[in-house]
Amino acid sequence: MELEAEYLDRRYWPQNLDYNTFLEWFDIAIHSVVIDPFEDDIEKEPY
Repeated sequence: MELEAEYLDRRYWPQNLDYNTFLEWFDIAIHSVVIDPFEDDIEKEPY
């Protein structure tokens, strides 16, 4: 989602989309908001 928000042309994306590349490109911060990029329903396990 972050790459698509900044670079629509995928030629500018990194070749390798693994976790190490993710860490090189982005900073990680913990927030109270959760964004679900998928259209499927969220499945919750009973507890």
